[in-house]
Amino acid sequence: MQISQRPPEIVSLRVLQMLDGIERAGFAPISFRSLHSFAYVGNLLSPLWDVDPLDGKILKQGYPYYPELRVAIDGAIFCGLIDLTKFEAANFEGEWVAEGEIGLNYALARPILDDLDVFSDEVRMRDFLYRLALALAPSAEELPELIMSDVTWTDNRTGRGDIIDYAETKEGNYTANTVRAFDELLPKSMASTKGEKLQFYVRLLEKRATTRADDVKKSA
Repeated sequence: MQISQRPPEIVSLRVLQMLDGIERAGFAPISFRSLHSFAYVGNLLSPLWDVDPLDGKILKQGYPYYPELRVAIDGAIFCGLIDLTKFEAANFEGEWVAEGEIGLNYALARPILDDLDVFSDEVRMRDFLYRLALALAPSAEELPELIMSDVTWTDNRTGRGDIIDYAETKEGNYTANTVRAFDELLPKSMASTKGEKLQFYVRLLEKRATTRADDVKKSA
């Protein structure tokens, strides 16, 4: 199901910028599934940095997945911009899918990234993705499971098979709104930086994921 409105070229460039941030944060190579999870939380938190989300909608299924992102990954692998370090069949919730691990081939990708840096909005995007990667780095191995506790993903007003629209209205992005609500509780003298906002939400995700896992154990 295609719901993205971004040109394929933009999606491809964002893939390179995401992998650049992940490489610099130290947890590459990254799995396909983890990169989709990274893109998902990046889309939700992008308003906090005044950058455009890669996509404002997603189909709610077993885990975050963007078809256009996967097409861009495959194209970048074919062009040699991305190194495929592992490829295998994996079973997620009874469904067999192609899974792999990828990293950025800087020999070919760096000139493209450097060309993008002449634009101030692209510099801001690259910085945002790097800071997000830094915030997620301690939980990188559990990233897909971590995202399952996101406040937008778990909102019971949407079910499996529904479209989650977090960009159409500001109110629909519960993730960014949670961070804003927390920030409003702080005295002005303690206002958090953009980087601290990312750190706050990732730590909240970790706490929610731990609570969710404990509840599952109790009910077993």
